[in-house]
Amino acid sequence: MNYTLITGASGGIGKALAIKLAKKKHNLILVALNAEKLSKLSKNLQETYGGQATYIAADMTKQDALFQIFKKPKNKIGRSKCLSTMRGSALVASLQRCICNLNWI
Repeated sequence: MNYTLITGASGGIGKALAIKLAKKKHNLILVALNAEKLSKLSKNLQETYGGQATYIAADMTKQDALFQIFKKPKNKIGRSKCLSTMRGSALVASLQRCICNLNWI
């Protein structure tokens, strides 16, 4: 099963994107700092649109946050098909390092 990972999903553009993709029946991994907002959004998306929506509360300002994000979904629900980031710095280089470290290539 494929998932779309969205960071910054607890509000703004990230939340709007999560809703739009849930309507299109994407399975989602929602990432943001606020676990309470993510929990509510995840539940709402699943009840309203079906599909799966799981969440990971993570502080994207922390250097190892991206590695932890990708480590959890791989162990729990498999690979992400798409990544959408609304927040985080130097994400592309970190993403490449994480993928290599997790043997996804």
